[in-house]
Amino acid sequence: MESGMTQTLQSYLDAIGKGAALEGTTWNPGDAQLRADLHDQFFMNIVQGYFLYQGATADHPDFTPNYNNVLRLQPNPDDTYVRTEVDGSGVYRLSGERGTIRLLTVTLGRDVIGTTETPGGQTAEYDLDECLTFAEDGTFECLFSAERPEGYDGQWLCMPAETNGFLIRRRAYDWQNERDPRLAIERLDVSPLKPRPSAEQVESRLMGLAEYAERHSRQWLRYQDQIRDRGIVNRIEHHGFSELGGIRVQQYWWGMFQIEPGEALILETEIPDTAPYWNIQLNDEIWNTLEYVWRQSHLNGHQAHLDSDGKFRAVISVDDPGVPNWLDTVGRLQGTMVGRWYKCSSHPVPTLKKVKLAEVRDHLPSDTPVIDAQERDARIRARARSLQMRTKW
Repeated sequence: MESGMTQTLQSYLDAIGKGAALEGTTWNPGDAQLRADLHDQFFMNIVQGYFLYQGATADHPDFTPNYNNVLRLQPNPDDTYVRTEVDGSGVYRLSGERGTIRLLTVTLGRDVIGTTETPGGQTAEYDLDECLTFAEDGTFECLFSAERPEGYDGQWLCMPAETNGFLIRRRAYDWQNERDPRLAIERLDVSPLKPRPSAEQVESRLMGLAEYAERHSRQWLRYQDQIRDRGIVNRIEHHGFSELGGIRVQQYWWGMFQIEPGEALILETEIPDTAPYWNIQLNDEIWNTLEYVWRQSHLNGHQAHLDSDGKFRAVISVDDPGVPNWLDTVGRLQGTMVGRWYKCSSHPVPTLKKVKLAEVRDHLPSDTPVIDAQERDARIRARARSLQMRTKW
């Protein structure tokens, strides 16, 4: 674009409209519900993209929402994610108060998925509990830069020069009782006064946002198709996710569920002897995490009921089977699933067995508790209350 030239509103709409081509690439292009879900995903991407492109700059960073129960193209329900743009040549101070959540990580990366045709991947990853010392009240301060600033002897972590983004994962196990952290980030080697952006800067970022809406969906749809193309239907295998920003010390497992009305899948797995964190979630056919505030489409190791033999067994079904570990498909007969073993002593691969819904208890331990409608209602309400109290910003 020539200097001084301005975009038109139509040019942004045209860029967003390129996403219409993706309607024919879903698993069932003729499904009106799935098409509506894809349209919803596009608007979700626009919201997410605005935070990503306009919420902060490398010189004046600010943690803005990246993934949560509203922006839910693939997030872990136990995590709320915030992100900011940074410049790998700068010096940044991260400060705040730790809180009591299970895990607080900083992932440094370049060109997050959706912003370019080829995601840049991670440049560094830090579990702050392993890297930093916190005061008795949980407060801390740490500098990030490519090299330790001369004469500085405080806490410092290396930020490789090619880094252009920070992603913070705030992971809770006990949603009701764990307290989220309070965090701030600032760049120290530039003026704190934020200038008015030029017309060219505004328009460049808005066009990036418009193109992001299509690119983000396309890249995740293509990624999800790998599950179908590998034939991982009603079975599970390990996967890394490192190329898309997954935690390196976390072993992921994924698969596709597919049932008919009146059927269910029983998922069964051993639990590692040492298991600081683990979970499972269900996703839809376009990689959105299923509703998990007002439905139990996900469980973590704190929430899960373990059987008397120490194993975890869950029932994946449309209708409530009356067991503690129901994974609700929210009316869907097919979709995907993702699980995580974080720093576990082993990485079992869960098994899936298809059964008649009416015969589920024939395939479960005899002492499996019964969850009636009243108890389920109470559990869902408690789940929703605890998630609503978490910090998303």
